[in-house]
Amino acid sequence: MKKVVIEVLELKSCPECHKLIKVLQEVLSEIEDMKDTIEVVFLDLFDHNSRINELGMYQCPALAINGDIRFMGEIPHKEELKSLIVSEILSH
Repeated sequence: MKKVVIEVLELKSCPECHKLIKVLQEVLSEIEDMKDTIEVVFLDLFDHNSRINELGMYQCPALAINGDIRFMGEIPHKEELKSLIVSEILSH
């Protein structure tokens, strides 16, 4: 089964980024039985600048699933994020 890659723009000084990460962690804990199909990559603005530009993440917080930005400048509701991730897993 192919992995679902979740990329999160993470700025240490961004409180909204921390909220997004918390929501993501809650979702991942609820779908722990699927964790082997998920890879989470945290993108630091300074260490991963080229990837951030490639994705088009120009606002934080931002989250991409399999290279497609799904949320930018907003924090998704937990159920919405969970539904997107599960849908991606099941479509592979």
